[in-house]
Amino acid sequence: IPSPGPELECVEQVPPIAQTPDGYNCENLLENKYQVRWKVDGDDIHVELVGFIDDSMYMGFGISGRPQKETWMIGADVVVVDMTESGPRAQDIFMDQRAQCSGEAGVCRDTDIDFTNGVKDISGEQDFGLTMIRYTRPLIPADIGQVTSSNAAVDMSIPVTPGVDTYIVWALGPISDNGNALFHSGGYAKQDGESVSLDFGRSPQDNCPPLVTIGSSLAPTPTPPLPFSRPLIGDSDGSIVFDCHIGPSGGPRGYTSITGKPSWGIAWYINGYLIPKLILRRGTTYTFRVNGGFDKNDDANYHPFYLTTSPEGGYFQLTPEERLNEKPLAGITVTESDATGVTGFESTGVAPICRYETAGESAEAELGPYENYFQTLDTSCASNQLLMDEAAILTFTPDDTTPDTIYYHCVTHKNLGFEIEVIAADGPTVTKSPTGAPVKEPELDGFTPVELVGQLEGSTLR
Repeated sequence: IPSPGPELECVEQVPPIAQTPDGYNCENLLENKYQVRWKVDGDDIHVELVGFIDDSMYMGFGISGRPQKETWMIGADVVVVDMTESGPRAQDIFMDQRAQCSGEAGVCRDTDIDFTNGVKDISGEQDFGLTMIRYTRPLIPADIGQVTSSNAAVDMSIPVTPGVDTYIVWALGPISDNGNALFHSGGYAKQDGESVSLDFGRSPQDNCPPLVTIGSSLAPTPTPPLPFSRPLIGDSDGSIVFDCHIGPSGGPRGYTSITGKPSWGIAWYINGYLIPKLILRRGTTYTFRVNGGFDKNDDANYHPFYLTTSPEGGYFQLTPEERLNEKPLAGITVTESDATGVTGFESTGVAPICRYETAGESAEAELGPYENYFQTLDTSCASNQLLMDEAAILTFTPDDTTPDTIYYHCVTHKNLGFEIEVIAADGPTVTKSPTGAPVKEPELDGFTPVELVGQLEGSTLR
């Protein structure tokens, strides 16, 4: 039998979804995971975003807020795409603050503030584990020259002069149920410190190796890590005073792993623990000392604290009619309402912010015990006596009308807090969580997360 000649050798096959169309450019954004393809066509640009994402995630791509200088998020003009139950979706996004969209500021859709979704001809497909979504947008958008309340551009033009590099932004992350892009936990431009630019007007070049080939095996989906162990706080440990601060959401063992909900990247810390479950006893008065921000014009650092019947919070983002279905229990005073809805309210849980910050070693520590992770954070604000003295004070006494399960959250943003179990006045002390976890996990023995100052008399903070 003759040996096979070159004409009989196996040729690696690339499925259509992983092929760059004729006449298109292509560049890797995240190696082996995310690519952008584009083609200039008259006054429009056709874009294809292709990557390994699941249906709860988005792919984002757009022009940097400093297009001729560096990759920069603030002021960027971005299109965010995802695959919904009804098909592919592409949304025109502005970014005027590093914050979850509050409805008026943050990472929001242009249509949230009555501007135009300048994206058209949306289509897409999923195959071989890949999601590909294509769209068209004008080189000079309809809202060019318009600005947000923070004076950030709503839309930016796309330079297509050959040889001219334009800095870009891109991101992968979870998308909320209402279609808002959340924190870019799946990767983002400049994550290695280097700005990213493209020459949109160049002659077509395909610089993308195929993300998948026929016959190749996909990498197995890694098993998600277990949530951080945190103690039950409140009746279980004798605490009647809670210090409430803002900090990072804890990475893969943090907010999303604990709650099963997407995160913007920040969350509440109660007595130094990341979103612990609180146990409150009916008839006992509890005090919440809140340092979540007070400047309404700084949306990224404005997080009024409140207790609520809503599992996700974000009272500010609701319509007046939707607010009728939620009952704020502390931290909100309703000032105007009628049978059609709540049209006026005041947030009382506002005070200068104490925000824990990540350090260089935090990312590695995210996979270890909570104690190791917490010790990498800069929590110095919690030891600032002057700041703690300015905390907003909320008191709450659950009674017989209080639901068995309530929540602590942020008024302006969704999914920053967690749940509160309300127990009977004469009921036994809760010593285990529903999963059987003890009040204090073994890995936390002897661990005091933060030295809290300015405690109220009678507090048994730990």
